[in-house]
Amino acid sequence: MNKFRLVLVLLAAAAAAQSQSQTIGVRTVVVAYQALTAAATAPATVAVPAPSRVDVVTHLAGWIERVAVASPYATVTAGEALCTIYSPELFAAEQDYLAARAYAAALAPSGEMGGEAGVAAGGARVLAAAAARLEQAQVPAAERARLETTGVAASRWTLRAPASGVVMSFTAVPQMRVAAGAALYQLAQLDPIWVYADVPENELTAAAAGTPVALSFDALPGRSFSGQVALIEPQVSTASRTVPVRIVVANPKHALLPGMSGTAQLRRAAGRHLALPAEAVFQTGTEAVAFVADGQGHFTPRTLHLGARYGDDYAVLSGVRAGERVAASAQFLLDADAQLSAGLGAFAPPPPGVGATAPSPPPAAGSWKLALTTAPAPPHKGANQVRVQLTGPPGADTSSATAQVTFFMPAMPAMGMGAMRETATLKSSGGGLYQGALQLGSAGVWQVTATATQSGRTLAELHTTERATP
Repeated sequence: MNKFRLVLVLLAAAAAAQSQSQTIGVRTVVVAYQALTAAATAPATVAVPAPSRVDVVTHLAGWIERVAVASPYATVTAGEALCTIYSPELFAAEQDYLAARAYAAALAPSGEMGGEAGVAAGGARVLAAAAARLEQAQVPAAERARLETTGVAASRWTLRAPASGVVMSFTAVPQMRVAAGAALYQLAQLDPIWVYADVPENELTAAAAGTPVALSFDALPGRSFSGQVALIEPQVSTASRTVPVRIVVANPKHALLPGMSGTAQLRRAAGRHLALPAEAVFQTGTEAVAFVADGQGHFTPRTLHLGARYGDDYAVLSGVRAGERVAASAQFLLDADAQLSAGLGAFAPPPPGVGATAPSPPPAAGSWKLALTTAPAPPHKGANQVRVQLTGPPGADTSSATAQVTFFMPAMPAMGMGAMRETATLKSSGGGLYQGALQLGSAGVWQVTATATQSGRTLAELHTTERATP
């Protein structure tokens, strides 16, 4: 009886001191409209600009005789020799052209002397077809000019870079046979260069086309780079919950190389919003609450409808008005209530359905016991793994029971919170071990009941408390 009197005294004292405790050590802030800035920090990786990639292709089959550029990331200029190819196809095409030119030249006088005009025209058509074959094989203009001047067919030709850039990859090696259409080199221009930042989806308000970005890279300590957002890709990674954001960066000296990793910092003006510091918003697990001062030393909980978070501030859509004062930190209320719950947990009557007073089947004979653990330990607000170990008399079947765990948190009227209950039926993993997932909606002290039943009998029951962290 003395224990229950103590409980009543403690509860009465807590209720009587509530109005006083609300004014002790409370710092308040004024709700106001502010110019907010969206900011995000994200990992970044340098990538090759896709539009600048150029495949250098040979349009004539043959064998590579000499390779002039044989190292990746070598810088080449437009027209620079890459490799030399021996090609019987080139020799045959040029021989055909020379024969067609001679044939057309032989028929030309017949047209001039009043002979059959169609004969001369036929020779011209044959020459045009031979020239077209050289063009379709993309024989360089310089080679065609040489052929026209010297009248000597060549069996070797030089593959040259069509544009300036960096060699990203190559397959050319001496004595290798190549087919028409083979890509022997891939070039890319690295100025400007692309950088991809993986921005968390809840910070995506900091990114928009044209947003300036500050960048730093692990390989270049002490140096900073700037760029602009060019594209926000329309996809979210299901594994990391991030969105790829493409940033274009000037890179005239090629200091940034594909594959480098670094950090991107994005900042964007988000306009004026009714705002509250994040420390003045108390998250109950089901809603956001602010404690509004009434001017008489008391605080009233208000449910908030929040917008996006901008750094250390939340945009507030509804729940408070400009000019009102709210508690700058509500954590002391949670801590005080949690400690009171911890102190009275051993004396509080069980909630409905937890440690029920209704008659239950008699416990099974023998020494049955339950031990409860969580991962993480202690549990935290959010997803947790709960494990229960059932032990029994020697030879007893400990793997076919039904194990259930219930976490219960009483209502906290001063916090504007209702009672919360989370229940999980655990699966047997063999050897008397039962485990499963449990979602906790709030930090604080939870009353825990674990039971193991088998064929309608209660084998063991455990009552304890767990203090969940934020």
